[in-house]
Amino acid sequence: MSGRPVRLAIATSTMMAVTCLAMGLAAQPSRAQEIKIAKADTHIDALDPGIRLFVQEKMRRTAKD
Repeated sequence: MSGRPVRLAIATSTMMAVTCLAMGLAAQPSRAQEIKIAKADTHIDALDPGIRLFVQEKMRRTAKD
């Protein structure tokens, strides 16, 4: 009966090793695609005098841009 815990430990270790290997391979970065980003900067006057808010809008650039 003492062999069963050893076999269970070996099976668990093997399973953990295979799981770690699979996770490591899945985490590899794929080829990065270049994404073009378009920005639009705007200043907006606040209700309080002398205060201006800066707003920056970022969006994915389309094929037309």
